[in-house]
Amino acid sequence: MALTVTFDFGDTTRSLRDDTAAIVVERLFVRTREAKSELAYQVAINIQARLDRTTDSPIPMTRKEERDELWEIVNPLRAERPGDQWLDLLWQALKSARLLDHDPIELIRAQLRRIGADQDTVGPRDAIGIEDRREGDVMLKGSPRRDPDFHWYGQAEEVLGRLLTLPDGAGPEVVLSEFHQ
Repeated sequence: MALTVTFDFGDTTRSLRDDTAAIVVERLFVRTREAKSELAYQVAINIQARLDRTTDSPIPMTRKEERDELWEIVNPLRAERPGDQWLDLLWQALKSARLLDHDPIELIRAQLRRIGADQDTVGPRDAIGIEDRREGDVMLKGSPRRDPDFHWYGQAEEVLGRLLTLPDGAGPEVVLSEFHQ
């Protein structure tokens, strides 16, 4: 069984197989030299310590700047290694975390547009909207003319993460199915 390196995003953890983690470390060291990035060096050292088994604790990825450094390596590496499920899961966690560094309501609206579930795409009767409920909570809601009525209340991060998994142009029915009560 392959060894893994675990990254802690606060609400979720993701792991990489040690062979992929070694490639990430190598590229972070190259980035350290080429971009003169001290932060890339720190992230590389943290991963290498897990590969060397000097520590088994998950690597905290709570700082935006560290996530950005790891993203610079993982995003292109994912294209080079299609089918690496561990890398795909880490990529999704990084993408969600990076998106949440911005206004989550606007990001959710952008995902609804991408999916084709917004008012401009499908009209007011079939559109799925978003309402900010403060403190990180949101409500996805359909038109009052929709039968059956649709409302889904939850954390913005969860809504965004689930919307990111839906295909482009799939329409409001896919959103309704994903958030079916």
